[in-house]
Amino acid sequence: MTQAHKRFLSFFAFILIALFSGIALLEKIYFAIYMSGGILPDLTSIAMYVTAGIALLLVVFTNLKPDIDNKPIFIATLVSILYCYLSVIISNYYYGKDIIAPLLHLSSIIILILLLIYFVNTRCLAGLLLVLHVIVLLVGVLQLSGFVKLSPLYPVTSIFLNSGDFGNYMACMLPIVLLSYHQQKKLRFVIIIIVALTVFLILYSAARIACVATVMILFIYLGGNSYLKRIPLNLRLALMMGCVGIIAVLYYIKPDSVRGRILIYEVCIEMFKKSPLVGIGLYQFKSSYNNAQSFYLSRHQDHPYSIYGDNTYTAFNEGLEMLVEIGIIGLVSFLAVVYFAYRKAVKQEDSKEKQLASAGLAAFFICALASYPLKNIFICISLAYYGKLLLYSHPVIPLLNSRRFLVIPGCMLTVVLLYSGIRNFRDQMIWKQAAQAVVNNEWKYAKVLYNKVPSLFSNGDFLYNYGTELSLHENHREGQQVLSIARRYVSNSELYIVMGYNEATLKNFKLAESYYMQAIYIVPSKLRPKYQLFNMYRIIGDTTNAIKWAKIISSTPEKISTPSRKAMIDEVNIFLNRIRK
Repeated sequence: MTQAHKRFLSFFAFILIALFSGIALLEKIYFAIYMSGGILPDLTSIAMYVTAGIALLLVVFTNLKPDIDNKPIFIATLVSILYCYLSVIISNYYYGKDIIAPLLHLSSIIILILLLIYFVNTRCLAGLLLVLHVIVLLVGVLQLSGFVKLSPLYPVTSIFLNSGDFGNYMACMLPIVLLSYHQQKKLRFVIIIIVALTVFLILYSAARIACVATVMILFIYLGGNSYLKRIPLNLRLALMMGCVGIIAVLYYIKPDSVRGRILIYEVCIEMFKKSPLVGIGLYQFKSSYNNAQSFYLSRHQDHPYSIYGDNTYTAFNEGLEMLVEIGIIGLVSFLAVVYFAYRKAVKQEDSKEKQLASAGLAAFFICALASYPLKNIFICISLAYYGKLLLYSHPVIPLLNSRRFLVIPGCMLTVVLLYSGIRNFRDQMIWKQAAQAVVNNEWKYAKVLYNKVPSLFSNGDFLYNYGTELSLHENHREGQQVLSIARRYVSNSELYIVMGYNEATLKNFKLAESYYMQAIYIVPSKLRPKYQLFNMYRIIGDTTNAIKWAKIISSTPEKISTPSRKAMIDEVNIFLNRIRK
C-alpha cells in the first residue's frame, strides 16, 4: 500500500467520522432547542449504522498487518468482544427479545472504534474534537447570556439535557484544548480564552463530578511543569485539601441528588447479587432496573431515601452498570484490555501528548464514578483520541492479514448495516406520521401507519407509544398485548399505569392492582400511580382501600409541587371529607 493510498484512506475515514459527529451534534442542538418537538427519527443511531457499513468496506478491502507488539491487548480485546456478543445473544433469547437489532448496534460500535483507532489521523481527530468543543462552548455562552433559551431547570446545559452531562463533556474535552495550546502557537491567545471559558462554565454548571475531574486535569497538567515542582510539598498538600473541601461543599449543594444515587447503587448491588458472574446481559439495564427498584422498595417501604426513587435508565456509575450487565467475568475482561494498554503506554517516551491523554482518561474515569459518560458520543470519540495518543496510534484491535477471510462476511455485514440504517430511518418517519395523525384525530389512519413498521416492534419507546394510543382509543386488550411486549424492552411507572388502567377497564382488578403497585414503588414520591389505584378502588366500591390510599396520598411528602399534584390532593381531601360526614 502506497503512502498516497494510506493518506486517502485516512482522509476518507476522517470524513466519515466528521459527518457522523456533525449529524449527532445537529440532532442534539435540535432537541435542546425544541425539547417538545414530538417524535423524530433517531438520526444518531441511523448515522451510526450507515457510517459503520461504509467503514467496514475500508476494513475488508485493506490488507493491514497486525501489530505484533499488541498481542496481549489483541487477545484481551477479542475475549471481551466475544463475551459481549454471547451476552447479547443469550440474554435477549432468555428474555424473549429481538436479537438482531442489539447485535447490529454492538457491531456498529466495534467498527467505529476500529475506524477511529486505526484509520483516522490523530491531528485531524484532534481538530474535529476541538471544533465540536468550540460549538458546544458557544451555545453554552449564548445560553448563559440569555440569547438562547434552553433548559429552564439548570443554569447552563448547552446542547445537553442537564448540567451534569454538559459538565462531564467539558471536563473530558479540556485536555484536548490544553494540548492545542502547545500545538497551535499562533492561536494561543484564543485557546487561553477557550480554556478560561471552559473552566468557568464547568464551575458555573455546578456539575460536581466534573469539577472534581477538572481539578485532577489541572493538577496533572501543571504537575508536568517545572515551576509547580518548585512549590513546597506542604503547600501543594494544602492546595489539594482545599480543593477537596470545595468539592465537599459542591456535593452538599445538591444533597437530594446524592441520596438518589445512593438508592440507585443499593438497587444495583441487589441486581448484581442475583447474577454476579455473568450479569443480567448487555443492554438489559434499561429494561430491568425500574422493576428491580420497585421490588427492592416494596420490601424496604421505610427506606429513608425512597422518596428519591424515580424512573431510572442508568446506574450513574459506569463500572457498576457494567458489573450488573456483564458480571465479574465481563468486567475483568475489559479491565484486562485497560491493563495491557496501560502497560504498553507507560513504556512509551514521556511527552506533553501522553501527559494530557492521561489527564483526559483520568477525567473520564472520575466522571464515570457518578455519571454516564459512555452514553455521550463525543466523549467516546475523545476516548479513542486519548488512546491513540497513549499508544502512538497503534491499533488496539489488530486485523487479520488476509483479505480473503474478511471480504465475503464483511460485505454481507456492510449490506445489512446499510439496509438497517435506511429501513430504520424510513420506519421512524412513518412513526412520526402516525403520531401526527393521532394529534389530528385520524386514529384509523394512524393505526394503519403504526402497523406498517414491524422493524420498530423491538423498540421499547415505539411499543409504549403505540400501546398507550391503543389504550386511549378504547382498544384495551390489544393495547395490553403491545405493552406486554414493550415491558421487555423498557420499564417505567407510566407504562405500568397504562397497563393497570387497561386491566381495570377489562375488570381484571387484581392484575390492575399489581401493575399500579409496581408503578408506585418505582416512583414512591409521585402521586399519579397512587391516585389511579385510589380511583379504581373508589369506582368499584372498595371504600376501605379507597380511604387507605386517600390517606397515603394526602400524607405523601411533596418533592416537586405541580398543579396536577394539587388537583389530586384536593380531590382526595374532598373524598375524605365526604366519608367523614
